[in-house]
Order: sequence, then C-alpha cells, then structure tokens
Amino acid sequence: MMPDLTAATPWGQNAFTSSGVIVHVVLRKLALEPNAQTPDSMRRCHSVRVHRAKLKGPAMQNLPVLYIGNKNYSSWSLRAWLGLRVAGVAFEEKLVPLRTEEWAAKAPVFSPSAKVPAFFDGQKTIWEALGILEYIADSQPDTMLWPLDVDVRAIARSVSLEMHGGFGPLRSSMPMNCRKSLPGLGRGPGVEKDINRIGEIFKMCRTRYGQGGDFLFGHFSIADAMYAPVVSRFKTYGVSLDPVGNAYMETILALPDMKEWYAAAATEEWVIEAEEVK
Repeated sequence: MMPDLTAATPWGQNAFTSSGVIVHVVLRKLALEPNAQTPDSMRRCHSVRVHRAKLKGPAMQNLPVLYIGNKNYSSWSLRAWLGLRVAGVAFEEKLVPLRTEEWAAKAPVFSPSAKVPAFFDGQKTIWEALGILEYIADSQPDTMLWPLDVDVRAIARSVSLEMHGGFGPLRSSMPMNCRKSLPGLGRGPGVEKDINRIGEIFKMCRTRYGQGGDFLFGHFSIADAMYAPVVSRFKTYGVSLDPVGNAYMETILALPDMKEWYAAAATEEWVIEAEEVK
C-alpha cells in the first residue's frame, strides 16, 4: 500500500490529459478557488505533479510516486527527478517543503530515512537518489541509465559514487540555490580543490568516454543526474571550468527538464535561511 499521508494533508486527486503528456496540478492554499469538489483539507496541499512519458498501451492507472523537497534547494531531489524524467519514466511527483511542520509529519511516513527523495512503486519504497536510479536501471534496462560496456559502466559508477560520498566542502559552502546568482561567494576552505577535481572528472569522462553524445558517457546516464546539482551550483556561484567542462555544463542546463525544474524553483515561496549564502 502507498504510505498513508491523508491524516496530515491529503494529496487530492490526480489530473490527466488524453494525450499522455505531462500535466501539472499545482495546489496552493492561496490560489485554489473553493468549490464543491474541493474539500478544505485538499487546499492545504502544496504541489502535486503528474509526469507521464513514453507510455505505451492503455493509460497507466496507478503511477509510482516520487517524493521530493523544495526545488530551489533540494539537490538530492533533483538527481532522482532529472534521472527519471530524462529516462522517460512515468511518475507522480509529490513535493513536501523542507523544514516545515508538514515535512516533520510526512517525511518519516513516506521514507524510512525521513529524507528525500523517496520512490514508491506501488509495492515498496526505494530511497536515496542513487538507489532509486539504480533500481530503474535494473528493472527497466531500456532506459539506458548506465553505459552498456562493462568497463565504461564501472567508471560511470565510480564517478557517481565519488559524487555521492564526496565534495563535502563544496556542498557546505555552495548549497544549491536555483533562484540566486552569487558569483564569487561560497569559496570556503577546500572548495577550490573540489572544483578542480570535478573539472577533472568532466574532462576525463567527456574526452575518453563521451563519444556519441554530449553527456559524460555519450548518452545521458546516472552519472549526469548525479552531477546536475553541481552544475547548478557552479551556475549560481559563477564557477567556470575549462572549455570541455563549460560546454558540458551548458548541455546540462539546456536540458528541457532542467529548465522546467528551474522554472518551478523560481515560483516557490519558501525561504530556508540556513541555505542562503550571503
């Protein structure tokens, strides 16, 4: 069964189009007009979005659910969300704003780690962005989320795991903030070393393994999803790399799904002071 969040804030009904394209249903407590079909509790929802991509045959009735945090700040949410979107995986998005009473009530229910992202496929919950994308790569191999060559795949996994467990100074000093432009800020101790290492990774992957496409390993892979929030950070804090790295960053930022994430982040009203670099 899906985690029961109705006691706190019911998510309401989904909306679909017959064409099977993305439908966004944004429920804002100040913007939603009361009507006979909309219970008061439903007006407390923040955002419900349905993503339907590359569906074949009859329309899916019960989509898997991806729980995410604020798009302006949540780098781990972006990793899972972008990987699923570019891979063409259909899912329903449920956004729970970080560090709020709603978050405190719901996070332990939808995720055993009480963190985002979490992915509920109708039978089980998978948490952690890398775990979610690995699960999709295994269960839906046609998504091509890892390189086919076993040796290249090992390198792709290595750089992905390096991102998963490393670059602490950069993460701490340069928190993701899609709404801001803060060139020159966030250059705390150890950040320059992290920037140089990431530049090396981008150049190595693009020059050695990037033939046949514009991404780290040619076609879009989990490695690109893992580094997308870093690209976002570099954009916010005005970090420039060598021509190879800069071209790769432009590729990530030009993705339609990345632009959609940015557009949604720009409309969010929540501000987390601890994540704002000044």
